[in-house]
Amino acid sequence: MKITQEQIQLINALERLSGATARDCLFDKKNISFLVAKEHMSRVIGKNGSTIKKMREKMGRNIEVFEFSDSADDFIKSALYKAKIKAVEVSESNGKKTMRVAVDPLSRNHLLQDSGKLRRIKELLKRNYSVESLKIR
Repeated sequence: MKITQEQIQLINALERLSGATARDCLFDKKNISFLVAKEHMSRVIGKNGSTIKKMREKMGRNIEVFEFSDSADDFIKSALYKAKIKAVEVSESNGKKTMRVAVDPLSRNHLLQDSGKLRRIKELLKRNYSVESLKIR
C-alpha cells in the first residue's frame, strides 16, 4: 500500500485534532475516509460527534471513519453496519480474492444507492486486505 504526501498530511491532521492514529486514508473532492483502529474510534468521533464536526469544518469535506479489523470479514461487517448481512464469503481464484456479501433486498437497495461510499469501501478492502473485488448480492 502506497500513501501519498497528501494522505500523510490528512492522517497527521486527524492525529492532531483527535489524538487517534489512522492506518489508511482515502480522499476525493467531497470526502475524506480514514481507517482507524477500534480503540481509537471514540477519539475520532468525540463526545456527541464534536471531534468529527470540528474536522469537517477545518477540512471542508465530509469525514468518514471506518474501523480497522484483522480480517476482511469483520471489516466489511463493520463498514456495512446498517445493512442486514446474511453471509460473507471470500474466495480466491488466480491469486485474486473476491468477497461476496449477501444482504437482504432492502439493505441491498440502500447500499447500491450510495455508490461513492461503496467505492471507498472497495478501495480500502483492496489496499488493506488484498481483496480485489466486492460483490453485493
